[in-house]
Amino acid sequence: MLFHELHALTISKEFEISPTAFSPVEKTMMVQRLLAAVDTELALWNQGQKKESDSGMYVHVKRYWMEGAGLSNSGAQTKITERQTNNKKHPWSSAFISYIMRKAYPGFHPSTAHNRYAFWAKQNRLQNRSYPFHAYRVEEVIIEIGDIICNSRGKDFIATYDNVDRKPESHGDIVIAINGNTASVIGGNVNKNVATKKVVLTAAGKVQQKSVNGHPHYFTVIKMMPPGIAASVATSAPQTSLIDLAQLFLQKTGIGTVKSEISDAQLASLKVIFPMIRLFSSERDPNKLTDKLFFWMHPARNNKPIADGERDAIKVWNAIKVRVVLPGISQVNTPPALPTIINTQQPKFTPGFKIVKRGNPAKVKGLARYAEKRLDQALLDLRRKSLIDISDAEIDLFQRIANVETSGKIQGINTWDSAIVSIGFMQLTLQHGKIQKWINRTPETFKRYGIMLDHNIQYKWTAKAPKKPNIQIGIKGVKEKSELRWGEWANRFYEAGLDDEVIVAEVDLARDYMREHLDQVKRYLTKPENGGKHEVFKNFYDNSAYVRGMFQAGYNNLPAATRKATKYALEVTNGSTTIDQFIKNFQQGLIRGYADLNDKEGPGGIIKKTNHP
Repeated sequence: MLFHELHALTISKEFEISPTAFSPVEKTMMVQRLLAAVDTELALWNQGQKKESDSGMYVHVKRYWMEGAGLSNSGAQTKITERQTNNKKHPWSSAFISYIMRKAYPGFHPSTAHNRYAFWAKQNRLQNRSYPFHAYRVEEVIIEIGDIICNSRGKDFIATYDNVDRKPESHGDIVIAINGNTASVIGGNVNKNVATKKVVLTAAGKVQQKSVNGHPHYFTVIKMMPPGIAASVATSAPQTSLIDLAQLFLQKTGIGTVKSEISDAQLASLKVIFPMIRLFSSERDPNKLTDKLFFWMHPARNNKPIADGERDAIKVWNAIKVRVVLPGISQVNTPPALPTIINTQQPKFTPGFKIVKRGNPAKVKGLARYAEKRLDQALLDLRRKSLIDISDAEIDLFQRIANVETSGKIQGINTWDSAIVSIGFMQLTLQHGKIQKWINRTPETFKRYGIMLDHNIQYKWTAKAPKKPNIQIGIKGVKEKSELRWGEWANRFYEAGLDDEVIVAEVDLARDYMREHLDQVKRYLTKPENGGKHEVFKNFYDNSAYVRGMFQAGYNNLPAATRKATKYALEVTNGSTTIDQFIKNFQQGLIRGYADLNDKEGPGGIIKKTNHP
């Protein structure tokens, strides 16, 4: 973590870091993002005066289910529809807490019930995990802003710190202010709305326990980091000394000189510095903030403005703005302006992108670009930073899919085919509404790159009769979908796909698609005419990483052919079939399935590239 190097340049203890905890600056940024999200939601609910049944409010409850609890669009809509009939069904308080906490920290565990994130936080503490959420007994800790205070709400099965793994009924609220011996907390579904209330504290600043139905009411406090580091927003550090420190950091580490291109290491260093600049500077204009960072890294320019013809300088300036400044700006309360490029003449062919030609004679169809980092390396980095909770098996599966879709890289973009835009390690497409679902998972993050959905704009793909045209939600500011193939738009989508929060949302969405693929093939195979051998297939799937890779990569590419492949493979499978034999059966099944659909490319790439992670 580069903060360690930064700390070595100052005698101040203010930014000291322990190996297992976030620094106060990082914690402060998390608290700021949390409070900004709280302000936004309270304004939407008119400071608790509106109810969920009021016009337009169920839209926000659905948003909590999707972006907080991680449900799919259809799953969230089912809960909303059933709750509108019976408002005692599907309480959404945990979805709201998850939504707010994920705004502060995308790696927070998405939960449909409070006990789930409480159990996760308890395990983080007991197993000394690096995640910055640890659950403590009420009497152990002093309350701070950003804490979650959980209480039991069951009459017969009372929630306690010790039984949280057994799914007791519970509730949680987030501490947003402390005044003397009271803490102001916010929760969802409190009175069928989002609202605040008070929790009494002891003279020592801990939760004042109370009895309900003869049992302790509060059972755990979840903290953003292990206690011992101040949670209040730091305001005492002089602005000038911090900015001088940031400049000194660039000079001492020898990364402050940029020639024609800016490296990933230099961008990473700027990302370390930028939160401090945001914290102690009143400047909010992204262009001026970009100028500040740009000229720090080009001291020989003496703040000389960039001329229109300086292509290399323009490219570096744009990289700093898109990769560092825009992701670092919290734009929760006001809609962000679309990012602009210094050169007002928008190039159709963006530097760094490959021009793709197709046809005979060959014509330019669009652009393509792939990241340098492998998917598994990127996911392991996110896991080490405690930004994502992901298993080795999941990383293995996603890497096999990426081998097919992006040559194994964390990000790739293609704009040359009928899908208009395909991005990410699964190559999610605009044409099939998958990019739109991705944006819905973390809309505020995509906003930083100027990418927003507009339900008043629709994109249409024609289809041969009797199929109906395919209509999808459009992108704000772009009425003609083909514009997204080129220039700044291609760059926005590419850069957004490298954002940590966007990658976390992509993984969540990928998990949903993996489950959906398995559910669909289960329904297909359980039909009598298809052999009814779903459990046989699932056994081989569970016990072979290669089978999982072939199946999921094939289903992501051509679902109908892959369903047929499972049927064909099972037709020649019996009780004595080994995993190696089933792999061969499935390979042949894929070849037959693709041939049935007259697919010219065939599954050769899938069979070869999913053979290893």
